[in-house]
Amino acid sequence: MAGKLYKLSAREVSSAKAKLKPYRISDGGGLYLYIRKNGNKSWEFRYAKPTDSKKTFIGIGTFPDITLAEVSFKLTSI
Repeated sequence: MAGKLYKLSAREVSSAKAKLKPYRISDGGGLYLYIRKNGNKSWEFRYAKPTDSKKTFIGIGTFPDITLAEVSFKLTSI
């Protein structure tokens, strides 16, 4: 269904496993969980730079230091 945002659950975040290559899982609205080859997880936000409108990722923090609820709260205050 087009236009519907997918929302990650806390269980999906904690159970995400490393793969041969790093990958991202989208939570919708520009929020991603980035999983590295070694299993480390971090939160990233994708946005368009105001100067040239190119999309880029900005790091928000690492999981489990910052939980899904905390990162969602941080994004609502931006």
